[in-house]
Amino acid sequence: MGATAVITNKGENTYTEEFKGRTVTLKPGDTVTMPRHEAQEFMGTMSRALPNGGWTEKKMVINVHPEEDNEKEKFICQVDGQEFKNKADLEKHLTTAHRNQPMVKDK
Repeated sequence: MGATAVITNKGENTYTEEFKGRTVTLKPGDTVTMPRHEAQEFMGTMSRALPNGGWTEKKMVINVHPEEDNEKEKFICQVDGQEFKNKADLEKHLTTAHRNQPMVKDK
């Protein structure tokens, strides 16, 4: 089957998003389990717009089940879907192709 991942809502509010044809709703502290590649895609989607014109942040944590983690790590641009052979190539792409878009860098 491949690796699975658990996503936990660490926010103070319930988070709801349409993802791959289904509604994902997570109350504070709730979790959802999905295949690792889907979880990474879910984590990469943008925060959603609120009716008042503001934004709500996605305050989620992803944990891959290590005993099932036999997949090779993939480095995929969440903006345009391009895949790269390593993290450095992905970061170079992000800073050149998407330099005018806000982003959060890993520490």
